[in-house]
Amino acid sequence: MVFDQNRTGPLAAYRVIEMASTAAGPICGRMMADAGAEVIKIEPFSGDPIRTAGKQNKGKGLYSASLLRNKDTIAVNLKSDKGRAIIKQLAAHAHIIIQNFLPGKLDAWGIGYKELSNINPAIVMMSISGYGQSGPLRDKRGYGVICEAFSGLRHIIGDPDRPPARVGMAMTDYITGLYGAMGAMMALLNAKDTGIGQEIDLALYEAAFSLLETHVPNYDQLGTIVNRVGPALPDSVVNNLYRTRDNVYLHVQGSQDPGFARLMNAIERPDIAQDERYRTRRARVANADYVEQTLESWFAEHDIIDVEETFTKCGVTFGRINTIDQVFEDPHFQARNMLPKVSDDVLGEIVLAGLVPKFLGTPGKLRHSAKPVGYDTERVLTEFCGYNKDEVSRLEREGVVKCDRAETSVFK
Repeated sequence: MVFDQNRTGPLAAYRVIEMASTAAGPICGRMMADAGAEVIKIEPFSGDPIRTAGKQNKGKGLYSASLLRNKDTIAVNLKSDKGRAIIKQLAAHAHIIIQNFLPGKLDAWGIGYKELSNINPAIVMMSISGYGQSGPLRDKRGYGVICEAFSGLRHIIGDPDRPPARVGMAMTDYITGLYGAMGAMMALLNAKDTGIGQEIDLALYEAAFSLLETHVPNYDQLGTIVNRVGPALPDSVVNNLYRTRDNVYLHVQGSQDPGFARLMNAIERPDIAQDERYRTRRARVANADYVEQTLESWFAEHDIIDVEETFTKCGVTFGRINTIDQVFEDPHFQARNMLPKVSDDVLGEIVLAGLVPKFLGTPGKLRHSAKPVGYDTERVLTEFCGYNKDEVSRLEREGVVKCDRAETSVFK
């Protein structure tokens, strides 16, 4: 296999085919691309719908600029026999396929796991769906937020006296993308040892449900139905949000005994930490009201600058609730390269979220933002599938593929 030498990272020797859209599949693929994998994204001629999601500038979707970064893009008509033949050719030289079509769709097209594994026995296929590849809800359409509701996770987000809230981002898609990347790597390690790949069945609702892990035995053994709790974590004192005199919110974690003692020393109430009613974790939970009232009163009498200085000096674990503009101004984000600028074909430059995790021995690289639909079609088909440029042009005229042949490029 020939790989782009500009790619760096622990997955630089691996090729991934992404046949997925909006949004868990592309999140999974983006994580692999950030780690150096050669991710070839298969898109319809109109592009992944994620390109039109969220806010735009100069006609370019800003969400997709990040989510489709570091990926090559080819536009293929999967409803055509010749288009599906291209997928088979690519699968022969790939390690992982990410797909989130409805269960059974790729099988009906003749490009499901069974067919592709006959071509490449070591291939790993990550199949992402709302409710899984089996079960009575197998054929039900599901987006992240819908499956989040079904899982029970949505029920516990927000304040107890209000309807369930939502997090202002695609939380369940990101959770699923993380599981997808991790699961694909596990299967890839097994394939390297055995020479045999496998299909992975990853359901959005199950990824969300997994976050309720601690509440499952609680219901089974005690019949406890968890509800929304607001900012304070139940059975954990202190682990709550407080407002300073100048209206800044901080979250404080002092639920373990040493941390609680440091917090009480910081507010000049060491007597509370020494009192048998509050000295231990269990005791504080049973007598939480007095601790919380004491802290709320103290915060109401102090400004944020004084609080942060005092807490830092005393070793208290706390964090200010940042807004995005404060994140951009924070020197720690800058020092950790979490707000890098990259070149963009439409915007000139764009700031994207930095790489996570940071591989200190084989660092990844943020090479470029999202490319136009079909930008790499001609190159991929000629380099990996054996077509010449005339054949690619014929496929384009026949409606099998779409090419974007930019004369100049910022994508290096």
